[in-house]
Amino acid sequence: MASLFEEVGEVRGQGDGSAFALSMRMFFKHPAMVGSGFPASRWMVRTMLAPLDWRAIRTFVEYGPGAGAFTRAILDRLAPDAKLVAIDTSPDFVAHLKASITDRRLYAVTGSASSVEAILSKLGLQQADCILSGLSSNMKRAQSCW
Repeated sequence: MASLFEEVGEVRGQGDGSAFALSMRMFFKHPAMVGSGFPASRWMVRTMLAPLDWRAIRTFVEYGPGAGAFTRAILDRLAPDAKLVAIDTSPDFVAHLKASITDRRLYAVTGSASSVEAILSKLGLQQADCILSGLSSNMKRAQSCW
């Protein structure tokens, strides 16, 4: 588990990689681990995020951010002092997020959702106010917020 925290850190820098190309490549490379070869649509993102009370969210956790369709939209809505912890098992997706999103509120982490408590602790965060899960399933994407 020592490598779990190697990727923890603030996202800096800009990237010019194609989210679509990365999503397709990762889907064909790991079809059981990647939910879709296509990034989430703007409609899906808006629909899923619309009901949330953004004023109440200080720590948002995203499982399986992939190429970052939800990640970018979450950051657009998140308060300036809030944090987004995006956890993905794919170092390629995490590297893409770090290269393409410059936002100090984003912590992109290579790891597993099962290690969320350890990841939050390492970042000095107590608990998540909201969790969105894009983890792959053979039937559908699962999203949930409390």
